[in-house]
Amino acid sequence: MSFKLSDREMEQIAQWVDDMGEDAFEAALRKGFKRWQKIEARLSFEEGLSRLTKQDIHGIARRLGLAKVSALRKEALIDAVIEHAVGQLDSFVATMDEDRFRVLESAAKNDGLLMLDQADMETAITLMDMGLVYSGKHDDIPVLVMPQELIEPVVRAAGNAALRERIRRNTEQVKLVRGMLHFYGVMELEEAVQLLLRYIGLPNEFELIEALIEASNADYFQLTGDAILADMDVEDWERLLAEHRMRQDLPFFPFDKKELIRAAAPDYIHRNTAYDNFRKQIRRIAGLNGPQAEQLADEVSIMILQGRNYNDIVIELVETLRLTRMDQMQKLAEAAMPMFNGTKQWMLKGHAPNEVRALQAVSSRQNVVDMRTRRKAGRNDPCPCGSGRKFKKCCGRS
Repeated sequence: MSFKLSDREMEQIAQWVDDMGEDAFEAALRKGFKRWQKIEARLSFEEGLSRLTKQDIHGIARRLGLAKVSALRKEALIDAVIEHAVGQLDSFVATMDEDRFRVLESAAKNDGLLMLDQADMETAITLMDMGLVYSGKHDDIPVLVMPQELIEPVVRAAGNAALRERIRRNTEQVKLVRGMLHFYGVMELEEAVQLLLRYIGLPNEFELIEALIEASNADYFQLTGDAILADMDVEDWERLLAEHRMRQDLPFFPFDKKELIRAAAPDYIHRNTAYDNFRKQIRRIAGLNGPQAEQLADEVSIMILQGRNYNDIVIELVETLRLTRMDQMQKLAEAAMPMFNGTKQWMLKGHAPNEVRALQAVSSRQNVVDMRTRRKAGRNDPCPCGSGRKFKKCCGRS
């Protein structure tokens, strides 16, 4: 059986490829797009699972925490998954964030049927991996269909105030952790819990761990067996963690809560004064239009964040922009330096190089020793430089 995608659907797929990256999208194709065959608007759980291979169903069983089913035949495996999923739905929902539960609730309120454009691809794939929705084409329209057996339990869960409050807490905690990992790259789980105290008070650690495990299963971030959290774009978390440990005296940059929530978005770029100045300068230097300059500035911001060195970035920019004149190359190098020094970096625990230098300068001023008394100068002591002013108003001024 074959079908043809409309222009609108092809545009949506192109956007997914752009958002997810080619490798992730190819994985999505293998997991879900092979399931895009004709589907009925009303679907039983058995009919949904029967559309899948036994290997796919084993993946769902593992995702739902169903153990000791590897030896079961496909029919018996389907029965076990249905019983477990329907009976334990509240426990699965209790670890979700609002984005995923909102999709389930919307489907349940529409008798199990949801147009594909009502859910982003990342959320849809996560719910498909859990066996809670099934993809297909109904009347030639891509849809997600929830098994009829799940509609009543989902509606009941939606009306459970305590459960909804836990989902809200999950969402807030997971977004804060995603935001922190965007800027820091990697953290020990214990560090993440300690930093969360700044923003939400003392969390229920059992609930928090469950929510973080589920978020890592949904590929929001990496969670290793060593209790290390890492951004999905971190390729070598051990090396980056070693960089952090070399800077024991450098604290994680204290972002405000709203900034971290914004940084949880997959396409977030931290745009500050250094970014704006660089974007304007490369537009003039290379003759780019506004969107082109912004896209290039975004790419450079990500490269700096992830640890690319200044020289490599400048060389790549020269090649990308095909600059041949020395004066253009010089202007580009001069424009890139403030951008590099003003951009947050994983290896600097979310600080920009300029911010680290400022902290080091303050630390140096705070540790001035009066050579006459051989002791550290106090804030209200006469300044050792001999100016006659107090230390705090002279060399100790930040």
